[in-house]
Amino acid sequence: MMSRRPEHRAAARKGISSVVKMTKKLEGKSVSTILSTKGLKFKNKSRVRRKEAARRKSR
Repeated sequence: MMSRRPEHRAAARKGISSVVKMTKKLEGKSVSTILSTKGLKFKNKSRVRRKEAARRKSR
C-alpha cells in the first residue's frame, strides 16, 4: 500500500479485498462464460442500499 494515512489505507484494503473476492468468483470459468451476459450476475449494492433507505424514510 502506497499511502501511510489510515483512511487511505482502509480504502486500499477494501479495494484489494473486492478484487480478491472477484477473482475467487471467476476462478475456473472460461472467458466466454464470464463475458457472456448470462454468465454472472453482479449485485448492485448501492442500488439495494438506496431502496432500503427509501423504505426506512417512508415509515
